[in-house]
Amino acid sequence: AKSFQAMTSTQSAVRRRFKLWEGAYHLAVAIPPPTRRLHPLIRCTKLAYVSVPPKSVDGDTTEFLMYNVADALYFCTSLEPDTKPRQLLFRSQPLCLCFNPLACTAESVEALVGFATGEIMIYDPLHPTAKNKRLFNKDGCVKKSRVTDVKMVPGSRDLFVVAFSDGNMFVYDKTKDEQPQNGSGSARDRPDSLVHHNKNSKSNPISRWLVCKGAIHEVAFSPDGAFIAVVGCDGHLRIFDFAHERLVSSLKSYFGGLLCVAWSPDGRLLATGGEDDLVTVWSRTDCRAIARGTGHQSWVTSVGFDAQHCDPRGSSYRIGSVGQDGRILFWDFSESSLIIPRSRAASLCRRTLPPPAELAASAMAAPAAATVDTPAPGLDEVPSVEAITDARIHTEPITHLLFLPRHVATACFVGECRIWARPVPLESASVVGSAASSSMSRQAAHQLITPPPHPPPSPPVAHPNGRDIPKQSPNSIPNP
Repeated sequence: AKSFQAMTSTQSAVRRRFKLWEGAYHLAVAIPPPTRRLHPLIRCTKLAYVSVPPKSVDGDTTEFLMYNVADALYFCTSLEPDTKPRQLLFRSQPLCLCFNPLACTAESVEALVGFATGEIMIYDPLHPTAKNKRLFNKDGCVKKSRVTDVKMVPGSRDLFVVAFSDGNMFVYDKTKDEQPQNGSGSARDRPDSLVHHNKNSKSNPISRWLVCKGAIHEVAFSPDGAFIAVVGCDGHLRIFDFAHERLVSSLKSYFGGLLCVAWSPDGRLLATGGEDDLVTVWSRTDCRAIARGTGHQSWVTSVGFDAQHCDPRGSSYRIGSVGQDGRILFWDFSESSLIIPRSRAASLCRRTLPPPAELAASAMAAPAAATVDTPAPGLDEVPSVEAITDARIHTEPITHLLFLPRHVATACFVGECRIWARPVPLESASVVGSAASSSMSRQAAHQLITPPPHPPPSPPVAHPNGRDIPKQSPNSIPNP
């Protein structure tokens, strides 16, 4: 009876809406988990999203959403409330996925899927036929480790990166064939080198990166594609110059491994989350932690920057995160709010951090796979940012968070996906409420939402004792 009451109270505490300063986010679409009984070896539901612009001015944007549960992929062709995902079954368990945005149209979609067997598949979920499938690392012919992440190289239609559970990261070219090679080794075998290029330039993988001695959990490219960030179970955030294949910096978490990483829209900051229950914000140029977000009661599994609430000039940012506690948290912060007192900052720099230029130079001069560590500062040495919203939105641990143009998507480890609609802007709401407001100018709309000016002060009234006092309106508050 006690366990039933606890379960009932937990489910009742799950919210269907949460508020931020711009309005309320409400649950628009709830895709339930599969009804068939599943027992996957790894519970790791991930989301992938792509939008295709319309061909004409009057057309609508086409949106595709895909996620994995156990041995199946689920593909949604819209984000409407009545959407029903298409189920695609596989003989092995898919663990990670992404879209190739440069190869997606309204009629065909190109998706990359990584499996627990180490295989990577290029796949068209709109036309799931053998003709539209291509398999890499078949039966583990090149690497017999499970795939932990797969990402397209920004700006490229053919190059993609695959991360493995043994600390390796491969770069593939989908236009080239694959050639099995023996003796490639792992990061444990040869930790003194970083990148090995394929002797045959016409075969895949074109390069092998020996990144760390443990599993890689996630990789993320900077918006311009110049840098790639890698986090893993050893608790290091490694930033590489992707084009020059050099380690730029290695930053240590406060405790435990790091599970997720994300770049800010301007490429200046990174956010990580992991086993220390913290969201840490790092400066790429200064090679140090500049803020920490507290509030999660368990591991942080996914983190991201909301581009719609980040200033392009870099003066303000918004970060969202989800964790195994089933909660979603948001942080708003600016550079001015992260200033440390001068005396304290000077002592910290002398005690922990070398100059940024010296740190970057030592990272590039060191052996490629050697770790150039920046010591992890203590909890009282980094400014703490309080969450502006803390809401429990899933009963089960949440595994992924995505910020979409009109929605926020979350997924839990049993396969339930929830799409949260963003609040309607004030100008859009006024346009919808008025039939004639479609042709209204910006100046007229501004006049509608601008509050009326205050009324002029009333003339003074003669006091019986000879003094003049201002006449108060019925709605005014008397001055004590």
